[in-house]
Amino acid sequence: MALGAAVEYLIASFVAHIDPVLLADRNSPLSMVALSRHNKSGRLDLRAHRTAKLTDQVRYISLAFPTLNLAARVDSVMEVRNAAAHAALTGRSAAAEAAVACVSIVGDLHVHQIEWEEEDFWGEELQPLVRELRDVRSTEVSRRVATKLAAARDTVSVLSAGLSDTDRERALSILEGRPVPVRLPHDWQQTPWKCPACERMGKLTYIRERAEEITTESIYDHNGQFDSEWFVHEVYGLPAEFRCSVCGLFLDEASGEMEPFAPMNRQVELQPEPADESVLDWEPDEDWLRGR
Repeated sequence: MALGAAVEYLIASFVAHIDPVLLADRNSPLSMVALSRHNKSGRLDLRAHRTAKLTDQVRYISLAFPTLNLAARVDSVMEVRNAAAHAALTGRSAAAEAAVACVSIVGDLHVHQIEWEEEDFWGEELQPLVRELRDVRSTEVSRRVATKLAAARDTVSVLSAGLSDTDRERALSILEGRPVPVRLPHDWQQTPWKCPACERMGKLTYIRERAEEITTESIYDHNGQFDSEWFVHEVYGLPAEFRCSVCGLFLDEASGEMEPFAPMNRQVELQPEPADESVLDWEPDEDWLRGR
């Protein structure tokens, strides 16, 4: 039960850090107003307030941070919490899996809020246990990745069995040219990347995240003289998954499977997007300043 409470409280804190109004039940306008910028008093009528469901809070986090794939792990923790609370029935293995999931959730959320210290969340007494559980998860990821690599290499061996070197290269090149499906519900971009299993070119998919701030880039002519300025939004690529159309290898960043293959799992800068010049001269009016 304590695991479930810890996850619930941390997720609520994380959502509030994004925007407090997201903690309000979407079907409760009074709650939304109370948690909005309109409420200057800071007072909150707890009798009238309705809080967003945990599933909604997790969805808000996923929309704000697309690479944070929390839903499955949160569900695993909550299933154990509910079994313990309502029936006092919790298997030892299920409780252990929930503990590992809880540690990974806490770690991922703290990574996205650099002003938070994960050590402060756990406290000094729990640090040794947390390190042990984190090692358990790391071992599980390593075992899963090793299994995937072996299966992918076996697939290539089967596909090329009995072929000459020329025919083998021709067959693998045809497979390499096939499009790689993407099922992400976000704006994404692919780039070629050497497969760690078969060493052919697969596709690394990034989720595109555009910065809200508008920056300027200076344009220079061929003589190195200043020519003009370009107003842009910086765009960052957050690694999401890797797929190889030759051997079928699939690596999921949310599960930590790309971590052993750095820099595959690192954020990159993508081509900036031109800014809408109509908003460059915009200034906040009284309604905006008052939060209306």
